[in-house]
Amino acid sequence: MRESGRGVRLVKKAVRTFVGEERAFALLARWAPAVGRSLRVLGKKVKYHIGPACAGIRRFGTDDHHYFFGYYDLIPADEDDSAVLSLQVPARIVRAGKVPAKVGYFRAEEPARFHPIGQTRCWCWQQGCRLQWYPARERGGNRLVLYNAEMDGRPGAVIQNVDRPSEILRQIRRPLYSVTRDGKIGLSLNFERLGRLRPGYGYTAFSGTQSGETKPGRDGIWRVDMESGQADLIFSLEDMVRLDPLPSMGQAVHYVNHIAVNPDDSRFLFFHVWLLDGRRYTRLITLDLDGGRPYALVNEGHVSHYTWKNSKEILCFSTHRDTGMRYHLYEDQTGKRSVVGEGFLQEDGHPSFSPDLQLIVTDSYPDEQGYRKLWLFDFQENRLEELGRFYSPFYLKGEYRCDLHPRWNHAGDRIYVDTAHQGLRSLYVVSLK
Repeated sequence: MRESGRGVRLVKKAVRTFVGEERAFALLARWAPAVGRSLRVLGKKVKYHIGPACAGIRRFGTDDHHYFFGYYDLIPADEDDSAVLSLQVPARIVRAGKVPAKVGYFRAEEPARFHPIGQTRCWCWQQGCRLQWYPARERGGNRLVLYNAEMDGRPGAVIQNVDRPSEILRQIRRPLYSVTRDGKIGLSLNFERLGRLRPGYGYTAFSGTQSGETKPGRDGIWRVDMESGQADLIFSLEDMVRLDPLPSMGQAVHYVNHIAVNPDDSRFLFFHVWLLDGRRYTRLITLDLDGGRPYALVNEGHVSHYTWKNSKEILCFSTHRDTGMRYHLYEDQTGKRSVVGEGFLQEDGHPSFSPDLQLIVTDSYPDEQGYRKLWLFDFQENRLEELGRFYSPFYLKGEYRCDLHPRWNHAGDRIYVDTAHQGLRSLYVVSLK
């Protein structure tokens, strides 16, 4: 087995060397639909498996396109699961943004039919275009969506009516990462800087000038008034470096990622990231919505995926000298923390709480057989259950990888995932018993 694995690695290295990594990926992606239908990948059938806790699984979109939603911190389904948001991308696309992605939705009663409502070049493989149901409703109850889209040659955002897709109700001249639950305030970051420094998470389709500064004082996090579109820089990269600095920050290059507003719209969190000598450092900072009372919540150089439990507590996979690398539950602005899932939740993943806060859904990265696992952790019973596992094609690596990114529906009885076990990215819903 070791010799066989070594041989595969040597072949892959040779392909990357003589053909080029992007060209090699393009060739593989071109034949991805055929891989999903009839071929074997690394000697095994491309497949998935769901466990006994699941009542069933359903795929949205059955033609030869990529269908996916994006990151795990947003909910693709509307309140009654009658419509599910998605992006549609041609199967042969390699670099995000080279051609527009179609923005649209599936109706639950016809999961094979995609309904496009627009398109965007502001998309990436890991976070999509930050497509989401806009919290405010138009008079008459029409459903609104928000997503990032090109605006006069630059990244921006639009609010659109799903039921009347020809109408753009509002245009915002900054791309948005997160929006408050009342729909009044948006938070923005520099997606072009993010795309350059963290491939797969930002936008690379635009030719605008990029600052070569390591910690520019005119870049950081913007607060956007969703009614007027007015955007104000409330916390700069310079401000971040001055807040409880670490020795590794001085000569590093800094950027922002992963903004999330807490449930009562009073504070938000984000990752302050810096690069030095080929290494990436990350910490978690919380702020008031106006940029006040900054607090370095996790400040030891490593923090990964997060979720708000309530307006004061945050669950995060992180590292501390005394407890090691694991899931920790933090209390904002107090320094209190505790370990969650001791002996069970051992791997990094993309966690989120069920609506009743009794369960955590998360996932894993590929195991030795190439399967990504979908996990459910029960707080009351202190029990971890495998909901399913999904094969991950070997050619979807790095910025092109397809994480499951599990997301609860509003009722807490379904979980939406992106998976590429059929060779293409596809959006699935897993129903719980």
